[in-house]
Amino acid sequence: MPRLATASRVRSLRRPARIRTRPCGTVAQDKRRLSSDEMDGDRMLRKLLTQLRSSWRPKQSVPYDDSHLCVPIDDPEVLDRLWGEFIDTGDEAAVRRIVSVLDWDDLVRIRLQAWLSGIRPESWSTAPHRDYQQLLVACCFPIDYDNRSVDGPVDLDIHVALLARSHKLKFADLPIPLSPKELVRLAMKSAALWSLLAMAKQHEVVAQICETESKRSGGAARLHLAAAARRPPGGGVEYP
Repeated sequence: MPRLATASRVRSLRRPARIRTRPCGTVAQDKRRLSSDEMDGDRMLRKLLTQLRSSWRPKQSVPYDDSHLCVPIDDPEVLDRLWGEFIDTGDEAAVRRIVSVLDWDDLVRIRLQAWLSGIRPESWSTAPHRDYQQLLVACCFPIDYDNRSVDGPVDLDIHVALLARSHKLKFADLPIPLSPKELVRLAMKSAALWSLLAMAKQHEVVAQICETESKRSGGAARLHLAAAARRPPGGGVEYP
């Protein structure tokens, strides 16, 4: 039965270049350090998300330890262990903890709203604000430019991650800065969502949890979980 290597992929953002050899039957690949000095933010996140989508490896048993059901999810290792516990024990609480990552603050939305609040309405007709508006419109950001507000039930962290992965947006072109640390946090949220949809294909229990949680109040990213209920048995995994 497969297991996601979420933590090891996200930690590659923080580690120096080296090659790690995994046990027989796992995916072995070179790890290269991804930092703002070597790679800009959009390329960094695209590579990370590509790695996450191909990060399946056979399950490796770990000693049972439910302490991570209580600790904050502030490190990719916690996501990895939560999936490990579900696979080993069937504990649904572990899956619901991963769902809780989708309720994290939408950093892109917060930053974008702060930026919009400081813009005069007449500024949209001149550069650079005119160019920013054209970019945001082309990338379907739900913005009311007259009222200078972000609208719609859309998680912009996920929205930006998908745009970056599909080469439709570069972080350097955005009017808001995102630090490498914030990109890691954004990647963890994206990894949580993708892994939930991917595991829903493998486990009916996960699909049911996703369907239920998609209807509960919380972060806008929860709406993506409804896709798990619509996927036919044996269908492919499609990241929203």
